Amino acid sequence: MKKVNKNLIFYFAMAMALAVAGITSILARSSLVSLVMVLLGVDLMINGLVQLVRFFLAKMRRSGDFSVLIRAFLSMSASVFLIWYQEIPMWLMVVLFGAYMLLYGTAFLIQWWLYRQDGVKGRFLMFLMMIGFYVVGGIFLLSPSLTMDDMLILFGIYCLMLALTYF
Repeated sequence: MKKVNKNLIFYFAMAMALAVAGITSILARSSLVSLVMVLLGVDLMINGLVQLVRFFLAKMRRSGDFSVLIRAFLSMSASVFLIWYQEIPMWLMVVLFGAYMLLYGTAFLIQWWLYRQDGVKGRFLMFLMMIGFYVVGGIFLLSPSLTMDDMLILFGIYCLMLALTYF
C-alpha cells in the first residue's frame, strides 16, 4: 500500500479552504463583510503559522529561508488586524492591506531572487505570484477610496492567489 504524504493533504486542504474563501468573498461581497474579514484573518493566521513551522523545520536542516519567516510574520500581523480591529476606518484597512500585499510581494521577490541564483526549478510561479501581489497591493494603495464590494473582490483574488501557492 502506498504511503500518503500528510503535508500534501494539509496543503491541498488549505488550498481548497482558501479557494472557497476567495470565491465566497468575490460572490457574497458586502452581505458577509464581517464573516469574510474574520475568515480571511483566520486563513492568514494559519498561513503564518504554517510558514513559521516551515521555516523552523528547514532551519533544523540548516536550509532556512528568511523570506519565509518574513511572510509568516506579515501574515500573522495582518491576521490580528483583520480579526480584532474591525472597527478601524475602511480607508485605513485598505491602505494597511495594500502595504501588507507589497511587503508580501517583496518577500516573494527575495525568495525568487535566491531561487534564481541557486538555479532552483519552479520559480516561475513564484515570479507570477510576486507580480500579482505587487499589482493587487498597488491597487489597494493607490485607490484608498475603493468600495467595499471592490475591496472584497480584491480580497477574493488574494485568497485565490494564496490558494495557488498551496496547490
